[in-house]
Amino acid sequence: MAKIKADVISGFLGAGKTTLLSKYAAYRIKQGERIAIIENEFGETGIDGAFLKNEGLSVYEIVNGCICCSLKGDIISTLKALAAEKDLARVIIEPTGIFMLNEIYEIIGVPELAGHYEINAVVTVVDGRNYLKQQKRYGWFFENQIKWAHRLILSKTGLIDKDAILRTIASLQEICTTLEIEAKLWDKFTDADWERLFGAGCPSLAAEDGECSCGCRYSHGGHLVHEGFSGVSIPCSRSFDRLSLEATVKMLSSGIFGDIPRAKGIVADESKGSIEFNYVNGDIEIRPRDKAAEKEYISFIGSGINKSALLKLFV
Repeated sequence: MAKIKADVISGFLGAGKTTLLSKYAAYRIKQGERIAIIENEFGETGIDGAFLKNEGLSVYEIVNGCICCSLKGDIISTLKALAAEKDLARVIIEPTGIFMLNEIYEIIGVPELAGHYEINAVVTVVDGRNYLKQQKRYGWFFENQIKWAHRLILSKTGLIDKDAILRTIASLQEICTTLEIEAKLWDKFTDADWERLFGAGCPSLAAEDGECSCGCRYSHGGHLVHEGFSGVSIPCSRSFDRLSLEATVKMLSSGIFGDIPRAKGIVADESKGSIEFNYVNGDIEIRPRDKAAEKEYISFIGSGINKSALLKLFV
């Protein structure tokens, strides 16, 4: 019996993993495949899972931790259950933004899963707008997620100039010289682009000694890099219009509420429906939703988060 293909979409906090996943899943469904999505969120409440479900996708959420450490048992249990489903062709896994990517090979390789799954493609999304600003501070995450990927893809390239794209690519090549790096606008992707990005023939990584086919080295061990990061979720009873929401979310960069590189949420719209927002390193993306959300809540990831101050701001 053919094994279920496992695709992994990795990337640091706010890089655009869920957007890529949504587009890629739509492509696979168009090809007639039956797929399932596993969505891991570090925060207490799943935001991206709600977005994907709103797109009509089959989503299994694992929240309040990371599947490379505290929730490893949860993803193994989820994959075991999915392996029993009929006609499932592919699982697409989106880990949290602080996932140590080398761990995915150990997860899929455990005896209870190895006979049912094969890793197909491991793709890391690199935030074209923020990578150069974040790389020095969070370099250990980037190094792991880049070295253990099969291919890299830049996000938000439509928001930066050609020089910034080239500088980002040059920085990535300093980490691993031979990895393919895709910089094409995602809305311009053809079927051939999707097949190339997530196709077979990916380089194999030797998890035993931390050496990949491009010669990069990574020393195993240590989820200590998660220390200092915490995820906080709060309900949001306030209603907003676009301008008032943007002004409120901008306050997160002041430092008053802690060091928060990433926030996302769904809040009530003052007129109708709801508003979804994404905050990454000071940049804000806001988009309306026609339907009101079942509940309004916001998730924050960072260090030294002042939850009581955030409650005063949003509740």
